[in-house]
Amino acid sequence: RIDTRKVGFDAIIFHLPRSGSTAVAKAAAKLDNTRCFFEPRALNDFLSPQYATYNTNNEHLKKLLALFLGGQLNKTTRTVIKLSSWSTLHISRYRHVLKTTPFFFVCRDPVQVLVQILERPTGWMEKPVRKALQREVMLDGNSQVLQYTAAILKLFIKEVLTLEWKPTIIEHKTLREDTLKTFRTE
Repeated sequence: RIDTRKVGFDAIIFHLPRSGSTAVAKAAAKLDNTRCFFEPRALNDFLSPQYATYNTNNEHLKKLLALFLGGQLNKTTRTVIKLSSWSTLHISRYRHVLKTTPFFFVCRDPVQVLVQILERPTGWMEKPVRKALQREVMLDGNSQVLQYTAAILKLFIKEVLTLEWKPTIIEHKTLREDTLKTFRTE
């Protein structure tokens, strides 16, 4: 039996792809008594579009998240999770489950992100994830890479902007300063 009454983390990091989120997570992991999970496969697979036919309700998400807290050695250990970029599409579900957890959103100029993605594609550009996400943004299977990528980036940003309780923004252009300021105050 998993106790989900007190599921909460010290930080959850959402991000645009190729925005510097790994650097932010590595900085958080260097803090004393802090452990950081980097894009945990269990969370990636749980809400992945390719598994959308399975019932993934918020209570199941909460139980899965509770497992990451189960191994805490003591109450002073801080736990941070850096999710994969496409997890930003589910930021409202995470907020519903983790009402008091600080959320961070690492962002970068979308044009720079687009250029980086075209040079080094992300996982959500590959099948079967791409096929599922193309349906979500109402593109047909013949859409161009540029059109698809721009539509997904727009959807990421829309999800963050429509979230009732806004995450703390960490900008790529001031990544070091924003990261230091953010985690010093946490």
